[in-house]
Amino acid sequence: MSASHAGSLEDRSWLLSHGVELPRGTVITARFGGGTMYGSAAGQRYRVDYRRDGDALRMGQPSIAGRATTPERGRSSADFFARLGAVARYRVDEQALELLDERGSYVLRFVVTPDVPDALSGRWEVRSVAQAGGSDDWRSATAPGDDRYLELDRAGRVTGSAGVNQFNGPARGDDARLTLGPLTLTRKDGVPDATDAETAFVSALESTASYRTEVDRLELLDADGQTLIRLVRPGSA
Repeated sequence: MSASHAGSLEDRSWLLSHGVELPRGTVITARFGGGTMYGSAAGQRYRVDYRRDGDALRMGQPSIAGRATTPERGRSSADFFARLGAVARYRVDEQALELLDERGSYVLRFVVTPDVPDALSGRWEVRSVAQAGGSDDWRSATAPGDDRYLELDRAGRVTGSAGVNQFNGPARGDDARLTLGPLTLTRKDGVPDATDAETAFVSALESTASYRTEVDRLELLDADGQTLIRLVRPGSA
C-alpha cells in the first residue's frame, strides 16, 4: 500500500476494521472531505478537523454528539478517538486506508465499503424502529404525521426524512452487507419527544451492518443480526 492522492482518501466511505477492539454489533465509520473527518462511532456522531500535506495527516480534537449504546461500545469509541491523536501519516489504495503514527506503524485501518445493490434501490417507508431495549421492544411508525422514509440510490447515496429533519449521506452494500452514513441532517428544531425519536432513528441507521429482504419488505440489521428498523415499499400493507 502506498500514499495516494486526496481523491482516494476523500471521495469514499470507510469502515473501521482494525485498531481498536470492536464488540459484536459495533460499527465505526469515517468519511473525509473539506478538511473534516466525520462519521459514527458506536452510536456516537463525530467530526474532526484535519490537515493534509502529501502523505502527512494531522488530526484535531474530535467533536462528539450522543452517547454510546453500551459501556463496552463506549470504551471502543473512546479508544478510537484517543488513537486519532496519534495519527501523523496515511496510506491508501483502492481497498483500504491506514492511518499511521510518526514511525509509520498503523494506528487504525479502514476498508472501503461497496455500492448499493439494485434490489435495495428506491424508496422505503419506515414501519417500526427497535427501541433501546432491543429488537423485541418496538415503536410503531404508522401514527398520523409520521413520514419517516429513506431512499437508496444505486450510485451509493441515501436520502430521506428522519421525522423532524431531512438526511443524506453515503450508502454502501452488497448481497449481504449494508452501511449507511455518516449522515448529514438539516437543522430544524422539534419537540423533545420527536427529537429523541429522531436521534434514535439516525443512530439505528448508522449502526446498520446488514439487511434482510422479502418481496416489498426490508429489515435493517446490526452487526449481531438484530433487527433495527422495519421498512416497506410505498403502497405495501
